[in-house]
Amino acid sequence: MEILTLLKSILVLMGVVLIVPGFIGTYLGYQSMNWPTAQGVVTHSSISIGQYCRATCSPTYAPNITYNYSVQGVRYAGHLVSLDLVQGSVGSYGSVSSIVSQYPQGSNVAVHYNPSSPAEAVLATGISIESLAMLVIGIILTAVGVYSLFLPRKYSGNPIAPK
Repeated sequence: MEILTLLKSILVLMGVVLIVPGFIGTYLGYQSMNWPTAQGVVTHSSISIGQYCRATCSPTYAPNITYNYSVQGVRYAGHLVSLDLVQGSVGSYGSVSSIVSQYPQGSNVAVHYNPSSPAEAVLATGISIESLAMLVIGIILTAVGVYSLFLPRKYSGNPIAPK
């Protein structure tokens, strides 16, 4: 396989790798927009600190928020801020701190729950710009890669002169 074909194939693969979580996050965010709400109370709100190590180690941060809510007399506990896959991952201290500050311990919150499975709940609904960006960039990378793989090659040699 020539190197150019390999690079084009990698471009397609990178696009697909971005499309899958981008689509899932966008779809789940869209679904949650129509969920009913219940009144809830934040029982814990903090920043979880971990470590990410490759050549060197650096700190990672994630929101650690739990809340209680009731649906039709049944009490539930939740921990998801949103269904967006990007939102749920680690981020910078500043971005995670801003999420945690929106949900201080003891505060009343609107909890959006899945009507067909009330144990599935989030505090924030909607499609995030991060998931949408992953989806769009993934589609573009895949389209460019597929197009370049199947683009007819132009003849690069010397044409034979007509007689």
